[in-house]
Amino acid sequence: MLRILATSSLTLLPIAAFADVPKVAADIAPVHSLISAVMGDLGEPDLILPPGASPHGYAMRPSEARALANAELVVWISSELTPWLEGPLDQLAPTATRLTLIDLPETTVLEPRGFDDGHDHGHDDHGDEAHDDHGHDDHGHDDKEHDDHGHDDHDHDHDHDHDHDNGHDDHATDKHDDHKHEEHGHDEHADADHDDHGSHDHHDHDHGSGDPHAWLSIANADAWLGVIADILSDMDPSNASTYAANAAAAQADLVVLREELAETLADVENTPFLVGHDAQAYFEIEYGLEPIGAITLFHGDAPTPSQLRALRADVAETGATCLLLEAGETDAYGERLAGDEALSIGVVDQLGSQFPLGPNLFAATLRDIAANYRACLTGSSL
Repeated sequence: MLRILATSSLTLLPIAAFADVPKVAADIAPVHSLISAVMGDLGEPDLILPPGASPHGYAMRPSEARALANAELVVWISSELTPWLEGPLDQLAPTATRLTLIDLPETTVLEPRGFDDGHDHGHDDHGDEAHDDHGHDDHGHDDKEHDDHGHDDHDHDHDHDHDHDNGHDDHATDKHDDHKHEEHGHDEHADADHDDHGSHDHHDHDHGSGDPHAWLSIANADAWLGVIADILSDMDPSNASTYAANAAAAQADLVVLREELAETLADVENTPFLVGHDAQAYFEIEYGLEPIGAITLFHGDAPTPSQLRALRADVAETGATCLLLEAGETDAYGERLAGDEALSIGVVDQLGSQFPLGPNLFAATLRDIAANYRACLTGSSL
């Protein structure tokens, strides 16, 4: 049974010192939620991508451009997720501290799973099986608009002198005290404009081809809370204890959330299913879920007839009964396949667009994702 916590134990500690609280902007709602948890009553970050908008392509409104221009700290996943944001960041917020979460050494970054290799999708040996009677070879899908999530090489945006590995063991609630943030010397933050934040020479590991949906991992969120608290403390030393306490409380909540989601999904491990777009790997791996294939590997791709035949063969072989699609995305191929193969369709809202902005959105989003997985995999309704 899905166990819902009656209330969140997020502790948002009020402090009177508001004058030096940095102005913060976040790219997507789940990141905004984590920052909100750390800032608590001290302030509220601005959100660049509004709820319901696609991260893959968006034109900012004037109010969002102003928020970005006024930000002293910008926290985003990466240009792979929001390629349209990289230019405005350079133009509108050139002196802001830029924290690229995918590039942190604390972040576990997954490589694309490559179902083409693992499941032979698109290989002729699958296509030769007796599934041609579905008659879907005449779609003529040659116009791929795939942009590979804007996988351009880019500089890392915040210097961390860490001794941490990427294991995130048991969501340790340490304060990441060994983060040096050398460009944020505590004695240099009296200046409101933070002139030295515009240029950062960062660590040398590159995730240009990694899966950018890293916020779907509780382990990553746990690590990010500590890093965000450290940076805000460097920028606003007078409120450092509040940021640290809020981050620790939020990390403790993540431990409870992780156990809750594991209980929700415990009896659907190893249940075969399909996904429309391979974008939930972080969540699936963390809870022992593994799709047998994806309609498309990258946003904007169209499957070939042989890939669709291979998916049909996999459904027949495994007995899969569930197809999970992303909220707000139209997937005519997936919907047609689901109709032909009698698959239940579940919808995954990765960005929590249905929930109010704030510190509780992150947990609400993951609970909702888990509930939708469970409902689709068990054939039950929410």
